[in-house]
Amino acid sequence: MRNHYALLVAIWLVALSGGSEKAIDHIDTSKTDAKDASDPKEQKGNEPSSDAPPHYPDVELFVNNRKHGETNGCTTGFTAHTKKQGMHVTHESTCGHPGAVSKLTWKYIQSDDKGDHYEVRRVFPVGKLNEKMQEVYIAFKGQPTVLFEDELQSVIMRSPTPR
Repeated sequence: MRNHYALLVAIWLVALSGGSEKAIDHIDTSKTDAKDASDPKEQKGNEPSSDAPPHYPDVELFVNNRKHGETNGCTTGFTAHTKKQGMHVTHESTCGHPGAVSKLTWKYIQSDDKGDHYEVRRVFPVGKLNEKMQEVYIAFKGQPTVLFEDELQSVIMRSPTPR
């Protein structure tokens, strides 16, 4: 009984404090039913149908703030990993200038002969009345791939650039 009381007090304290800061990588361990579909859109939120490792495990997302030059922006590197049963890793990045900030979230879905499949979401401009969410599903093949583009920003998935 004493342990239950301590646990309830701990939960209550965390709730009052607002929890902790938002993590950059989120891991969802809830289990879902796997679907046998070749289109990653149809597999959204489900287990991959194959355990094939990523063809291009090291990847970057580059947000180019176009009006400030071709190299101005943010680069977020990450490594895609083969999913384990019941585990999904979602990555997150926020980049931009005041009034033109993008919030990106993405996750690796699976790999096949078409490439490494990803689901990528962009919210832009974050916190503004005209904020919109866009979503794309891509098969990354190691070449720079424009995911989102407008007059203010380009969002590109690419292999890491040499430093």
